[in-house]
Amino acid sequence: MHFAFALLNLYVSSFCLCLKADLRLQFNDFHGRIPDLSSLRSLERLYLSANQLTGTIPDWIGSCNMLYDLQMFRNDLTGTIPESIGYLQNLEIFYLDN
Repeated sequence: MHFAFALLNLYVSSFCLCLKADLRLQFNDFHGRIPDLSSLRSLERLYLSANQLTGTIPDWIGSCNMLYDLQMFRNDLTGTIPESIGYLQNLEIFYLDN
C-alpha cells in the first residue's frame, strides 16, 4: 500500500468526518488498492482519478449515502462495478474508465 494511503487509513480510522466532505486525491501517483473510507459517511465528492490504483471497486462505496460525484478514471481497476453503487440515490456523476 502506498505510504500516503496508509496514513489516510490511520487518519480515517481515528476520526469520523461528520461534515460535508470532498476527498480529492486525483493525480497523486497512488499505488495499490482503494483504502476503506467507509467511515466518511458524509462524503459528497470522491476523486481518485489518474493514480495507479489496482484491484476492484470496493463495496463500501455504496454506504456513502451522500456521495453524488465519484471519479475513478485513469487507474488500473479490475472486476465489475459493485451492486452497492446502485444504492447511491444522490449519485449524479460516475466517471470510470481504464
